[in-house]
Amino acid sequence: MNIEVMNLTKDYGSTRVLDNINLNINKGLYGFLGPNGAGKTTFMKILSTLIPKTSGEVYFNGISVENRKEIRKIIGYLPQKFSFYPNFTVYEVLDYFAALSNRKLSRSEILSKLEEVHLQELFKVKTKALSGGMKRRLGIAVAMVGEPEVLIVDEPTAGLDSEEKIKMRNIFSEIGRHKTVLLSTHVVEDIALSCSTLVVLNKGKVVYDGTVRNMIQQAKEKPSSNGELISPTLEDAYMKFIREV
Repeated sequence: MNIEVMNLTKDYGSTRVLDNINLNINKGLYGFLGPNGAGKTTFMKILSTLIPKTSGEVYFNGISVENRKEIRKIIGYLPQKFSFYPNFTVYEVLDYFAALSNRKLSRSEILSKLEEVHLQELFKVKTKALSGGMKRRLGIAVAMVGEPEVLIVDEPTAGLDSEEKIKMRNIFSEIGRHKTVLLSTHVVEDIALSCSTLVVLNKGKVVYDGTVRNMIQQAKEKPSSNGELISPTLEDAYMKFIREV
């Protein structure tokens, strides 16, 4: 899968939210990092065909994002906020969304998909009894039910405890071995522990596009309290790029 973004711009009235974005994305796990209000969610919604762009082009393997019907066949989208019918069981949720996607999954196929997100033992549990992290993992299974080539996820670890964050990152890493995963977050740790490639957005502009390693290398060593130089972290590098805008 190749996603080509060319001169993408989004305006809300007189406010420019995305400003001339140019990216080339291939298979793997990509992190989109930036402070709140940087334009990450708007970017993800445009790629997910949920809102129109103002100008520019976006292509998925040569198919324009304006061709919503075709694009929706090849993407899965997990927003930051979502909900399920509270009295549906975990199994029923996946069966229901598969039907909405015109896919008929067997019992073993549904259980297999639940196993991929570590929920197979909870298939009889109603969603109202799930923790926030469990619901997010179920959301991933729903987003992947149509076997999309691209998974787009917005702020997946927001509000989760450390154990659930680790589970989420492991799931995304596994999916990213075979698919294109676009992970939007303002949490540096999410990127540092899971993504090899990242894009930093700030004030609607791309301020960095490259590998995590190269970004860290561009940050200067800093002195410690005893005067010794400390190697920079990803957070140091991230703050450097944010401050330069």
